[in-house]
Parts: sequence; C-alpha cells; structure tokens
Amino acid sequence: MKAFFKKKQVTQKIRDAFRVEALEPRVLLSADPVLGAAQVVMLPDRDQDHDTTAAAYDGSHYTDLHGNVASLDLGLVDQSHNFPAPAPTRLDFAVDHHVYDLAKLTQSEGFMDSAVTIAANDVLKGSGDTNVALLNTGTLAPGYSPGKEGFGSLGLASSSTVEIELGGNEPGTGYDQINVTGKAVLDGKLAVSIYRQGASAGFTPADGQVFTIMTFGEAEGRFSSASGLLQAGDGLFFEVVQDATSVKLVTHRFDVSLDAGSAGLADNIGYVLNHDYFQSINISSVSFDGSLNLDDKLTVSGSFTLANNSATTSVVDPVTGNLTAMETWSISASHAEGFLGLTEASNITLHDVDLGLVYLTPGNTSHSYDWVMGKATIGSFEAHGTDSLTMAGSGMQLDFSFGHGQSAPGVANTTVLDLSGTNAITVGSFKIDDDGSRGEFVVGSGHATMDIGGIHAEADIGVSVDDSGILIAGTNVTAGMGAGGVSVGIEQGSFGLVIKNGKVAFEGAGAVKLSGGGFASVSADYATLHCNGP
Repeated sequence: MKAFFKKKQVTQKIRDAFRVEALEPRVLLSADPVLGAAQVVMLPDRDQDHDTTAAAYDGSHYTDLHGNVASLDLGLVDQSHNFPAPAPTRLDFAVDHHVYDLAKLTQSEGFMDSAVTIAANDVLKGSGDTNVALLNTGTLAPGYSPGKEGFGSLGLASSSTVEIELGGNEPGTGYDQINVTGKAVLDGKLAVSIYRQGASAGFTPADGQVFTIMTFGEAEGRFSSASGLLQAGDGLFFEVVQDATSVKLVTHRFDVSLDAGSAGLADNIGYVLNHDYFQSINISSVSFDGSLNLDDKLTVSGSFTLANNSATTSVVDPVTGNLTAMETWSISASHAEGFLGLTEASNITLHDVDLGLVYLTPGNTSHSYDWVMGKATIGSFEAHGTDSLTMAGSGMQLDFSFGHGQSAPGVANTTVLDLSGTNAITVGSFKIDDDGSRGEFVVGSGHATMDIGGIHAEADIGVSVDDSGILIAGTNVTAGMGAGGVSVGIEQGSFGLVIKNGKVAFEGAGAVKLSGGGFASVSADYATLHCNGP
C-alpha cells in the first residue's frame, strides 16, 4: 500500500522541532565533518528571510504501512529527465522553501541507499558522503562556506542551480566540491562566487589557479548557464573546463572595470570568454563601456567590443614546445582614453586611442597560462607625475606582448608567442604579427616636445614601460637650455629619460652649440647634458 502522509502534519512536525522566535537567527544542527561534529551552525545571512524556515529531514521517521523505509523525495518533480533511476518505492514529501543539511540526512535510517530529489524551492547544504541517487531541481550548495558533498549518482535538471564558493586553495576546506562515484547528468545553472568571510577574508584566486569543483565516474551533458564567471572587481575570469571525469574552473587575469547600469553584462562577458563551453547560449561577442587594464602597464577606458574568434590558430606553445591550437578572443576600441605607466599619478596620458588586441589560450586543456598581444594608435599624449617634466606629443604607435598565468606551479608565465607570417591575426585595422624575439614588452613611438628641468627638447621618441618605471629614448633630438642671453644645447643627438616614483633622470648626447652673451658661436662634435629632477 502506498505510503500516505499529509503535508500539513509533516511540515508542522518539522517546524515544531526547530521552532524559533521570529527575530531569532535560524540554525541547523549539523554533523558537517568540515565544521566539526554536532555543531550549531548559523546559516549565512543570504539564506535568512522571514519567509524561509530552516529544517533538517530525518527519513527514519517515515515508513510505509508495512514498516519499510521508503526512499526520500523532497518535493514533487517531473521525472521525464534521463537521470539515474530512483528506487521503485518513493515517499512524496513536499514542503516549501526549506534548507536541508546533508550531514543530518545521512544519519537517517535507509537514506544511504535512497533516491532523493531536491525540489524547486529547496536547498541542500552541508557536507558528507552518501550513496544516494540525487536529482536536483532546486539548489545544491555544498557546506556552509565551504564544503564537500558526495553522491552515488547525480542528475541536474534544467531548472537547477549549483552554487560554488571559492574561498581558499583546498577542496572542502577552501572551496566547494561535489564528488559523484557514478554517473552525473549535467544541466542547469552554475553559480560561482568568491567567499571572503572568516579565514577566507582577503582571499583572491591567483592567475592560473585551478579549482576542481566536481568529479564523477562518467558524465552526460554540461551546465547550460552560469553566473559569476567574470569577477570584474578582482580582475579575473573563470574558464569552465569539463573532461571525462571532472569539471574545473581555471582562473585567468582579465582586468576590466564595467560601468554600472547594464544587467547581466558581466555574465554575458563570461559567456563570450567561455564561448566553446556555452555554445547553446550563442553569445559570441559583447560590447561594453568601461576600462581595461593590461598587465598594470597600459589602461584604456572607453567603449569596447569583445568577440570570440570562431577559427582557432595553431602556433607553437612556448611553454610545452608543441604546435597547439589556440582559442582566440579579440578586443577593439576606438577614440578611447588611457594612460601608459605604473600609476595614474605617474604616467603618460593617452588621447584618441584606437586599440586592437588578441587574447590567446591553449584549447581543450585545463591550462593555467595564456597570452595578450596587441597594437594601438594614439592621437596625442602628455606626461604627468613630476613638476620637473612637461611633455606633449602626437602620432604615437603602441605595441605590446606579454604572458599571463603560471607556466609551472608557482612560476609566472613570461613567455611570448610568435604570430609572424601566416600566424598573424587581424583585429580591425591592426595586424598582430610580433615574432616573439623581443620577449615581453610594452613600447610606443612618436614625436614629442618636452621641458626637463629647464632643458627644452624635441625628438622622435620611443617609450617602454616595465617594473622599473617609464623609459623614454629619443633620436634626432634638439635639446638646449639658456639663461642671461646664453644658450647651450645639442643637435642631432640622442637622449634617455626615466620617470619613476615622481622623479626624472635625463641624459642627452650630441653635437654641442653655444651662443649668445657676447660669445662667438661655438660648436663641438660631442657633448652631454644631464638633469636629475626632484
């Protein structure tokens, strides 16, 4: 005879067992092995509202009329999905807006071999390992930030959500992980967030860090949507990599700030950066207003277009030495603003910037490194950051190439790619074709006039930015200084200029010329000028 229970009676028993006053915090009794046995666990604030009752479910209380323990069903669901088959005897148990604790459920008689459904309005939290066949049509959220859950098999309905919090380096204690010994049928939404409370305060994933958020014996399908893959405030995005036995999140640097006001923009950028995984969503490009930081050396603000290139480029991976198919994304901007330098206070400000860059990453692997290469034209520019230097120029050309992530565990990727010849990639009017012989660089060239501590100079210049500061070299330079009607300077010479921490050092060399003050015109083949600004 089919087991029969009235929803009102069951719900009332649970509410009586865990009754609290309306303004009290809600708690769950948890045997979460991560948090410790039989602790009183506060639910996070985001799970608390006056319409939600936190409850634990004890299946040993519910048997059919023959005294047999029935399998558990936390809600009525559509069973048309191709999920692992449930046990033949089911107990329909429908309650509204409840949070269930996995560790508590595992204490229930008969639970370990049950088929369990998380209903649309329910959440399964906590940590523990079970043999259940779990069907999630609600929310699966391991632990109490973080946690680890294990199941015999797992089905994720299209309506379901899996919440993954990243707050450290180790699964279960640092970030959420789900382990399935048998088959996992994947669908629904993957919701990723960075957890920064308690011991995880201040945690930020490292560029190139890999999080294994799910393991399984075999899998069918994949997540159909996601949120949180772009963490704009941290300058990172997560690449979803799924193979035969796992789902991983690979951290990549993508330092973009977005202007507020466009709902879902960050998620759409996350889809473009994971275009191969979320092909069904069919978002291959997105436009946005904001700013883009390239390796802390070049920052550009304006309107951008990010696009996934449908064709892969096969080049030699300098980390492995192998010919590798690279996934590529392009970013373009026109008439943008920016600055070249280490800080906003000490930099070269750029106006009317047209930009084209490519972002390349090895395809179909859980790699932890990638590359950025690009070019830009600058309409006009001027220097800032020190009272001893004024500089203005026009017509600058800018090139850059550098690596991201880790070429080996704990080793920063400083390699560069060879995109010369047939490997060149065109972005708008720019042809990205550096051959890699210069290593990592951010360099520009143009024509500028400047005044350095009273020395006036005009030259064709080259600009480089690295960790030591802004380095400027000039050719065809005419530089001079004068006082009391006397002027001295160099012609057709060269110079070097360093800007760092608000200070300037200058040295110029060339043919010297002295005039004025009643002197006859004096010249020499070679002279140098030095200036160290404050």
